[in-house]
Amino acid sequence: STQSTGPHVMFLIMLTFYIYAVIGMQIFGKVEANPDGASDYTITRLNNFSSFLNAMIILFRCSTGEAWHAIMRDLTPERAQCGKGPEDTGTDTSCGSKFSEVYFCTFVITSPLTS
Repeated sequence: STQSTGPHVMFLIMLTFYIYAVIGMQIFGKVEANPDGASDYTITRLNNFSSFLNAMIILFRCSTGEAWHAIMRDLTPERAQCGKGPEDTGTDTSCGSKFSEVYFCTFVITSPLTS
């Protein structure tokens, strides 16, 4: 009996996106969306890791190859700027991460392999 591999592949893709979305929300969730209005800053109101839906959208964008390197750059400590959440005191200045390079490179490598 031969089974279709379609549902298994779709599950693997969604699992990969889910894992990367949760990790991204934990690491990059406090990065402020375009704080200075700079035109070369790719983290915007809709393109960020502040919610699960936004994280899934940004990962889908990265999986298509659209400006993933610019998003990775803007989430490094040198470029990322912290936003103020409801429980924040405004003293946290470390919301970017050097891990963004590993995070995005591994995602860009593994996302085509799962599809």
